[in-house]
Amino acid sequence: MKLWQGRFEEDSDPVFEKMNRSLGVDAVLLEVDIRASRAHARALLG
Repeated sequence: MKLWQGRFEEDSDPVFEKMNRSLGVDAVLLEVDIRASRAHARALLG
């Protein structure tokens, strides 16, 4: 199922489709990415 399913009558742009294929992976990596960003910020302050 697409987030925008049923909202638009026309097909979405193929570039848009390709860009949004990684949303599931991005959601899984979100917590790890935030922890890494915080650790990097702490190292820069250190």
